[in-house]
Amino acid sequence: MLDTGASRSALTPAALAKLGIAPDLDRMVMLRGTTGSARVPTVRVGRLEIGDLLVERQTMVVVDDAFGGADGVLATTALRDRRILADFRRDRIEIVRSGGQRAPAGYTTLPIKLLERHVPWVDAMVGNVRVKAVIDTGSQQTLGNLALRDALERSRRGADPRDEAVIGVTGDEQQGRSMGVPVIRLAGVTVRQARINFLDLPIFGRWHLRDEPAMLIGMDVLGVLDTMILDYRRRELQLRLVDR
Repeated sequence: MLDTGASRSALTPAALAKLGIAPDLDRMVMLRGTTGSARVPTVRVGRLEIGDLLVERQTMVVVDDAFGGADGVLATTALRDRRILADFRRDRIEIVRSGGQRAPAGYTTLPIKLLERHVPWVDAMVGNVRVKAVIDTGSQQTLGNLALRDALERSRRGADPRDEAVIGVTGDEQQGRSMGVPVIRLAGVTVRQARINFLDLPIFGRWHLRDEPAMLIGMDVLGVLDTMILDYRRRELQLRLVDR
């Protein structure tokens, strides 16, 4: 699973069993996920190859579940000079070394900034509220902090609230309050009829995003696009909506 919101790559015990590799139980690390933290074992991988990406001698963490039946998680630390193309209509992901090329015709571009040197975020709008939006391909749903919830409530811009749980890669579960929100705008791209699950996640505190409106844009929103290109070398997000 490609997770642009993660800073540590991971493998599951099932994947290690297939590879005949044992985790190093003497080298435990603290894994800080979206919903909580846990001490987990590590494993030393000699070679990891995905598309144009080759990583050698990397230490990865071991997680019980990578979600969706995946064997592991590919984090952003390995993608510093790469260009990720996600073609949602054709269910295809391409990872290549960035040549610094501009977006193709018909794309909207946004500059990205990086949290902790690896995690991409962009400026966005939810209704009339300005938001820091982390691009999180590892999250199934879009998650908002309480500052964003409060700003939308002040403008009376939330609908159909309901309780909804979030389970992170560490196995911790938190209950949130999901609501329909006004249109989400990423520069020239508009996403309508979206929902955001609001809760006070530990990751917002770790990234110092508790005091201002912020959200993790998950696959429920990203998946309505035709194509997304994340170019780390250009520090740019390139988006194309589905042709109508």
